[in-house]
Amino acid sequence: MGILALHVQVSGNLSPYIDRFQDALVEQIQVIFQKRGYQVVYFTNGQVLTPAQKHQM
Repeated sequence: MGILALHVQVSGNLSPYIDRFQDALVEQIQVIFQKRGYQVVYFTNGQVLTPAQKHQM
């Protein structure tokens, strides 16, 4: 299973916390799927995937 980088938009007063929030969210999602037996790969950009990799995921 592949997880792409998140792009969460927040108001200006939450900007300092968005990176930590996104990292924690991705980690929680990854742990959930790994506990269910999936292999999880994290990508920052979906364009780096080949069509075969996209189909496999």
